[in-house]
Amino acid sequence: MKQDTLKIGIVQPYPVSRSHEELRNGGDVVHALEILETFEHQADVVCFPELYPCAGEQQLSHKAKELGIYVIAGLIEKTQKGCYNTATIFDRHGGIIGRQRKKYPTLTEVERYGILTGRDYQIFTIEGARLGLVICADLPFFRDWEILLAQQADIIINLSRWFALSNAYPATIISRHMEFGIPVIGLNWAKFSFPQWEQVPNGFPPAGGRSTITVPPSVVNLNELAEWFRAKGGGIDSSEDFATVLGEKEETFIVTIDIAAVRKFPGYFYNLPKTTP
Repeated sequence: MKQDTLKIGIVQPYPVSRSHEELRNGGDVVHALEILETFEHQADVVCFPELYPCAGEQQLSHKAKELGIYVIAGLIEKTQKGCYNTATIFDRHGGIIGRQRKKYPTLTEVERYGILTGRDYQIFTIEGARLGLVICADLPFFRDWEILLAQQADIIINLSRWFALSNAYPATIISRHMEFGIPVIGLNWAKFSFPQWEQVPNGFPPAGGRSTITVPPSVVNLNELAEWFRAKGGGIDSSEDFATVLGEKEETFIVTIDIAAVRKFPGYFYNLPKTTP
């Protein structure tokens, strides 16, 4: 069903699993289901970050149907060829309506966990809104996702697990938002460290957090945009009414996106016409 706005629930989870192995064996599934319940009657779609909860496809399907919401979960997708790092979309009836595989898995994912590489990107339509899902470093370091812009994506969601440099994550998402001129939502895990991470040479201290939500203002031309900048809440240099950045702990957030307004937005710097879908 097509609707004017889309309410997206954002989840920045703190893992209860104590290792990667426990996570892959479903150690965080119950916690993920508990988080989903808090969005009942509050959101149209709820999105988790990369590889969260990692497992529990059947349980997530049942919960999406029970709550009547769409769910986007970061899962290990097992196939006859091998495993993929995949964003899986469940509809309001619990059915799987799409999967987006990570195209550029890290060396650790490939060598330690046997993750295979995805092939391309595609648009997924939810309640009339066109979503593009890009996993972790596929967004800042590669440009294959440009096909999503060519297909007139309304929203791009970056499902990530940044194990370092999380203070730079908001700048990464905001820069893409200003470039694309559409909502860009970056989802990270809360700040954490699995014990086994600290056992590798030199160790990895806790890292994470700073999930970032960006939505353009409801303006239709550059003159209106200029006035918005002059009058925006918090002053012209403030990120208020522009970007929301979460903290380091487990946190949830709901953003309401006016799809029609997004499609009319002229962009931040260039008066380039957009093709009306």
